[in-house]
Amino acid sequence: MAEVEVDLECSLCKDIYREPKTLGCLHSFCLECLEIYVEKTHSNVEMKCPVCRTPFQSESREQLSNLATDSYLLHSLDLHNSLKNSVAQHDNPKMMCSDGENEATFYCLDCQDYFCEGCANAHKTVKILKNHQLIPIEEVKNQTQIHSNSQIYCLIHQQEEIKLFCNDCKFPICLLCVDQHSSHKFSAILDIIENEKQSLMDLINQV
Repeated sequence: MAEVEVDLECSLCKDIYREPKTLGCLHSFCLECLEIYVEKTHSNVEMKCPVCRTPFQSESREQLSNLATDSYLLHSLDLHNSLKNSVAQHDNPKMMCSDGENEATFYCLDCQDYFCEGCANAHKTVKILKNHQLIPIEEVKNQTQIHSNSQIYCLIHQQEEIKLFCNDCKFPICLLCVDQHSSHKFSAILDIIENEKQSLMDLINQV
């Protein structure tokens, strides 16, 4: 729990992100924290990221609220809040299946609901649900493991997993987004992630 929360902690307020916004340098902060930071900085001083000191254009309150948010961070926050609620409910000695009759043995990360073994098996046979992540009740508390296996979903098509990276727009997309990028070139998102990891490791080694 603590390890996961550190990943979701705003470096300005030291609390879990609230309405996070991402700067061009890819560092994220709570919208309210950014507004206070900009307000406290003199207008004649160049705005810089509080973490890496990369300059960014001084934004008005409205412009700050229009900043994009890292999609992985958004999904991680949703997952964190979902699991936090489920762990709180887990203090109950007996979790009930969504059918209201049987004891639950599985939790679906996508539906954010509990299922008995019979309902879980039925869940897996439905075509549109077959890719949902069903985990045993005992593992619900192991949030670090769940966090590392979480999928990343499209901001536009929220039920679709991001699988591609548009090389022209420099933006991760799902398969349904392809039509809007018809003449663009794509790469598999996993390849991009691996390349970025290697680049970061090379930079770390240089330091």
